[in-house]
Amino acid sequence: MDTQLLLLLTTAFLLLVGGITFYLFKVKDDSKARDINYQKALHSLDSIISIGDRRSDLAYLQKCLSEFSLMFNARQVWLNYSHCPDIFLDEDCKALELEHPEILSYVLKNKRDFLKFYPKTSNKNLLSLPIIYNDDIPVIFSLELKERPSREQIVLARSLALAIWQGMRKKHRNKRIHEHEVFLRAATEKGNVGLFDWDLRSNSVKFSDVWLAQLGYMPGEFEHNISEWRSSIHPADLQNAEGYIKNCLAKKYQNLSLDYRLTHKNGHILWMRAQASVFYTDLNEAYRIVGAHIDISAEKKAEEILITERDQAHRLATRNDTILESISDGIVELDAEGKQIFVNKAATAILGYSTDELIGHPIQDTWYRTNSVRESLSESNSSIESTLSTGASLSSDDWFIKDSGDCIPVHRKAAPIITNGVITGAVISFFDISKQIADHRSIKLSAAVYQNTAEGIMITDADNKIVSVNPAFERITGYSSQEVVGLGPELLASELTPRETYTDMWKSISERGSWKGEIVNKRKDGIHFTELLSITTLKDDFGHQYYVGVLNDISQVKQAQEQLTQLANHDRLTGIPNKFFFESLIDHLLPKDMRRKRKSALLYLDLDRFKNINDSMGHEYGDQLIIDCAKRLSSQIRDIDYCARIGGDEFAVFVDDYDNEDEIYTLAERLIKTISAPYNLEGCTSYIGLSVGIAFSPKDGRNLDELKRAADAALYQAKADGRGVYRTYSSEMSDMAKERQELEILLRQAMQEQELKLHYQPQVDITTGKTIGYEALARWEHKEKGYISPAQFIPLAEETGLISDLGKWALNQAAKQLRNWLDTGVETNYIAVNISALQLARTDLVSDVKAAITQYEIPATMLELEITESFLVHDPQKAAVVLSELKELGVRVSIDDFGTGFSSLGYIKDLPCDCIKIDQSFIRSITENESDKSLVKAIIAMSQGLGLGVIAEGVEHVEQVEMLKDLGCQVVQGWYYSKPHPPEYFLPKNKKHPKLFAA
Repeated sequence: MDTQLLLLLTTAFLLLVGGITFYLFKVKDDSKARDINYQKALHSLDSIISIGDRRSDLAYLQKCLSEFSLMFNARQVWLNYSHCPDIFLDEDCKALELEHPEILSYVLKNKRDFLKFYPKTSNKNLLSLPIIYNDDIPVIFSLELKERPSREQIVLARSLALAIWQGMRKKHRNKRIHEHEVFLRAATEKGNVGLFDWDLRSNSVKFSDVWLAQLGYMPGEFEHNISEWRSSIHPADLQNAEGYIKNCLAKKYQNLSLDYRLTHKNGHILWMRAQASVFYTDLNEAYRIVGAHIDISAEKKAEEILITERDQAHRLATRNDTILESISDGIVELDAEGKQIFVNKAATAILGYSTDELIGHPIQDTWYRTNSVRESLSESNSSIESTLSTGASLSSDDWFIKDSGDCIPVHRKAAPIITNGVITGAVISFFDISKQIADHRSIKLSAAVYQNTAEGIMITDADNKIVSVNPAFERITGYSSQEVVGLGPELLASELTPRETYTDMWKSISERGSWKGEIVNKRKDGIHFTELLSITTLKDDFGHQYYVGVLNDISQVKQAQEQLTQLANHDRLTGIPNKFFFESLIDHLLPKDMRRKRKSALLYLDLDRFKNINDSMGHEYGDQLIIDCAKRLSSQIRDIDYCARIGGDEFAVFVDDYDNEDEIYTLAERLIKTISAPYNLEGCTSYIGLSVGIAFSPKDGRNLDELKRAADAALYQAKADGRGVYRTYSSEMSDMAKERQELEILLRQAMQEQELKLHYQPQVDITTGKTIGYEALARWEHKEKGYISPAQFIPLAEETGLISDLGKWALNQAAKQLRNWLDTGVETNYIAVNISALQLARTDLVSDVKAAITQYEIPATMLELEITESFLVHDPQKAAVVLSELKELGVRVSIDDFGTGFSSLGYIKDLPCDCIKIDQSFIRSITENESDKSLVKAIIAMSQGLGLGVIAEGVEHVEQVEMLKDLGCQVVQGWYYSKPHPPEYFLPKNKKHPKLFAA
């Protein structure tokens, strides 16, 4: 049903109900003001108020007039329906609610007279009673009285007139209500509008028959209560409906409108639209809701259909948009003027423009030019403008212009959009053909490469018949293309390639589609050559299979490779296997020995005293000695065993398969004996020794790493036991190795946590007994292990490379302490710091020294660096450079441990140094050993002759002091004067040592 008709019917119904309600309240108020006479008269007329039309009105008025005449014993004169201005009424007639202006005006002017005597009938007493009928149309009762009425009669007449008027109003109001009800019933039944009246105070509700019929109920089948109504509401809508009504009542809404679902008697669901008015008391409390229901199921169904159709249309549009946005081709739609009205994502990506830069703009202003901007891509010269002007479709290659100004090759298609026979636009599709052009050029380039590459190329078909070869193939094999096309590759085969190689080749081609390897083929002239052959399976567009073989003549490469392999796997000096090749062999042999339950042994060999000969006599003699040693060692092993050089003066022997361990011990003794034999080096006889560490497999190790660790531990023990012996591995050696590893970890932690400290040992003038300087010595007090000797951690630091960081730390700590002593008054000429060979080898030692001097602001002349003699002997040229740079800074330089490194006195004089320290090994026995005494005397005399100072270290007895004094030694150092102490020991307030006159 039309919504406006529903609204009209609902409004009419609400006005009718509202009018009735208002009337009931009005009557109730007015009745309180009426006197007893009015009540009696009204009650006497109730029985005759039952009329419904004008004819009934006349009958009713006639009956009232007759009753009136009897009461007054009068005669009825007339019943006048016309307006009569000549009426005299009392002022109290205002209670009759007369609203006619002329009557009211006349009544007010003549309020004293109630009766009027007309001139024509002046001898008669006429009583005129006005009654308002049908909305202010007056009706006049005229009675002829026999005598003038009394006061009581007048009051009674007035009351009766009012009662008649009220009866007329009630009759006509009931008539209107009846007419409205008839009309509303017809309208609601015809329009299928159900009505309800909900009394909020009693929470009772009444439903119209139409309301019931809407849900399929007959009158009496549906209880008129709220619970029944709630039970018929769809569960999904119940909470929303109740919440809506509650919210509207809380906000004092006058009108309600709600769409919700009800359950029909037969179980199906109906959509209803409820529109109602809310009535409130004078206290603004809602007490009644009256409204109407209209079945909008059809409307909802239509909406669902509309929504479904709209969703389908949206999905279709979305699908089309998705398709347009997802395809890789660019799509552009033009209007009739050539302006772009749609572009897809691919178009913006290809052209480089944003959508906003394209929409609304002509293509000529963005990416399209009618003139060629590059070389022609197509024979067709048709333009997009021709599609818009003539409606002709086109398809060709062209150039488009990107946002960056670069040109991009595309394949374009354009089709017109024709509406009612008129061209309204065009659709252009295009895609980037840069790759196709590049592929085309690549094909051309590949053809050129095929013809000009240095690698031979041979293509065979599925039957392995040659279909094509390139010029390089002809050059490498000596066969022309005409000679080999149609034949098989076997014409190149030689008997030098194992059959297994071809088997593996075809298996790989079958399973993986490719193979690569080396084969030996034969040229046309019969000469063999090694080729690196790569075969790949290919299929053309028609599915035909081909094999493409690329071959390189690597004969010369193979020869060079064999030479490189020899160099890579063998020691360059001796020609025997090197460490890498040796360990690879062992790693390969050990698993086989394990499977075959064969025993093997690894021997680590270290040349004793080789370093002395190499440093004193030079590297040429050292190299010759290494060569001779390699020959001697190789001569003592079997052909199935291996000997290798694994380091500078280190060798190793692997014995593969032996019967008992005595064989290995015998071999070790032979090796020691042959190495210990004298060597004739350019006329000089030299001697060295050999230490051997032995590890057995599988007893000491089941793999290479385990075996190496065991052999290394055994060699370490052999050196510790005096060298020149062999030792076998034991578990105790592993414990020692673990201890060394743990000590290394602790040392690293100690350096990080600053557990190391510097102690200082005085260097004393032997004549005056005064301290002239101090040597800084590292000490380590571990928080758990206690004191750890430098003899333990210094060699470990050198072995692990930590000595460099340790030396730098000592340098900075000594410089810092020197600054402190200068500030606190400790007298000294210098502080000496030991510098390791590793520090000297580094190029930044001079920078470290300079930084320490600068940072702590100490005089360079008060810092002395003690350089080990072995470094000077090992690399005198570099030593000279480093010492010169240090001397330029102004620091003092002394040569430490002099006499232990087989120093040549010839080069000492050329080194920029200040002092020589005699090693304590010579001082220890100077009083008993004449050789040591003579050597010390010679060193002192040489130093004095060169103008160098001399310090004897390790002085522990007074006899040593006296002898050194007699030999002319200037400065001594040792426990006789003081052991190393912390720096605070030497403060002026702590002069504790009796032999130190100054500190």
